[in-house]
Amino acid sequence: GEKSWLDTLTANNASLAYRYVCSYHWVMAQFTPAPVEFHPSNVRERSFSLLVLFVGFVLFSSLVGSTSALINQSRKDAYSRLKEASSLRRFYVDNHISVALGARITNFLKSSGRTYNRVLERDLPALKALPVSLQKE
Repeated sequence: GEKSWLDTLTANNASLAYRYVCSYHWVMAQFTPAPVEFHPSNVRERSFSLLVLFVGFVLFSSLVGSTSALINQSRKDAYSRLKEASSLRRFYVDNHISVALGARITNFLKSSGRTYNRVLERDLPALKALPVSLQKE
């Protein structure tokens, strides 16, 4: 058949464990700049190499995209909180709210923002699609 990089290892009586470690090393070298002494030597191996590189590219791109989206959402949330706090302070000044009252209002708003709001049946329109027998249970 076609010549393969495994032929060299087989000819040198390399153990199955060593061949497995070499294969793992080759895969890791596809995603890092690590040197590897084995390279694809036929069409099947070259095709597999390209497949591994493509899958790695897609997974890495997805990871970068998800991470960027998460960071952007965190920044947006932080900016929104800062803007709201700034507007609240400006409201206090514009309406001559005392420091003590402003502090009480701010503390109330902070603590009420962390309360649990119970989900009610009317908040879930999908439940209306259930049969009456299930709704009664």
